[in-house]
Amino acid sequence: MAKKSGRIDCEEGLDISVYVLNILVTLALLISYLAVFIPPDKLWVPSFFSLAFPVIVLINILFIVFWVIVKPRFLFFSLAAIILGWGFIKRYVSSMVIPPKKAVL
Repeated sequence: MAKKSGRIDCEEGLDISVYVLNILVTLALLISYLAVFIPPDKLWVPSFFSLAFPVIVLINILFIVFWVIVKPRFLFFSLAAIILGWGFIKRYVSSMVIPPKKAVL
């Protein structure tokens, strides 16, 4: 019977570090959701997260795809954050796709 040394192997350590990065990016997404409700003159940090909103959403979607392939049980954290802010995402995408209507004189 082999004795375990208590060390983390390379693959497990990589999974843990990617999962920690996933949690940080998901927290950044949640902060960008909150930026709508926090006035910049009171707390300015969330405003910077809201500027990076499309990039943070894209990274979270890529994490979901990654976890579906590698370890599906880890995808729920990012998926929950995407579902929680679906209204924000839908509003952002629709403002990019649908051009504003011109006034008829």
